[in-house]
Amino acid sequence: MPTAPTTIPKTDIKRNPIISFLDIFKFSNHFFIVLTPSIIHGIVSICCTVILLFTHFGLASGADRNSADVFRVQQPHPVAQQYPYSARLIQIFNILAAGPGA
Repeated sequence: MPTAPTTIPKTDIKRNPIISFLDIFKFSNHFFIVLTPSIIHGIVSICCTVILLFTHFGLASGADRNSADVFRVQQPHPVAQQYPYSARLIQIFNILAAGPGA
């Protein structure tokens, strides 16, 4: 007398879409290893550039954004007054964020 199979054939199992989506990440893991440093570099460089612009042009010190004096320094940024080397440090971080190929 034949017995029922102990394992269910894979064709009978419906694939969970979340599991199949995670399988994509499992099989393309090397793409994330390659892309992650590039993404981190982009975020760091954008943040450093924005901070540098705010400290250099004094946009955070209350300059009138509707007039032409937005790009003229009204008064130094409070952080730049408290830490005179902050602008240079931001430049150094920007250079480091650019990486060896810049």
